[in-house]
Amino acid sequence: MNQDDQRQPTVVVAYEPGPIRDEIQSALVRLHPTIHLAADGNEAWSLILSLRPDLLVVDAAIDGLASFELGDRVAGRRLPTRIILIASIYDKTAYKRRPTSLYGADDYVEQHHIPDMLGPKAATLLDMHMTTYRPGDGVAATLREAAQARFEDGLSRREHLDRMAWMVACDLVIYNDALLRLDPDRFSPQERADVEAATSTIEALAPDAIGQGETLILNALQRMMTSQKASPADAETKSNGE
Repeated sequence: MNQDDQRQPTVVVAYEPGPIRDEIQSALVRLHPTIHLAADGNEAWSLILSLRPDLLVVDAAIDGLASFELGDRVAGRRLPTRIILIASIYDKTAYKRRPTSLYGADDYVEQHHIPDMLGPKAATLLDMHMTTYRPGDGVAATLREAAQARFEDGLSRREHLDRMAWMVACDLVIYNDALLRLDPDRFSPQERADVEAATSTIEALAPDAIGQGETLILNALQRMMTSQKASPADAETKSNGE
């Protein structure tokens, strides 16, 4: 047995409260971690600074400080925290390939693989041993229902569509980060196909988006580009009031 198995890793889980976050905790429990919960990226960063956790598990489209900003800050401070991104959309078929970009994270888990893949991936990153876990009956259905409930947010129609587009775009860029560096007129066939897949995803999730899904996705990508161009140091200073 690896001697690291004797320790209790410190883990920050940055995800909004609900069944998905509950399942993340269940998937990690066999590592006997000390888990600290954050509802948004700002809370997560505060916990990272104070705890220097072994692992951060974060929603790819977390509110507040974005997941890519958290990754930049962890890397910028050379913190030992390993990072696993959790997909924002429950979709088994959208891109059908491995991610090409992880926003500075170490690994990535799609929502439907939280029960069976999150624990083993965390164990690998932490160099720990983990016993086999078999999800209980009904877990997959619970995750599907919880993922859909994330879109019942009480926002105005416009805010609702923008939030959905942001979530879909955050997942999209994990598979093709070139989308954040190019003008749409310069997209390759692969990049165009990925935008079309994201468009189909948001239009399937929200019939109100039909006919404007591509515009919503491209606007979300532009917002991400703007966020990335901002200085991480400046953003940290403003958020911490320094």
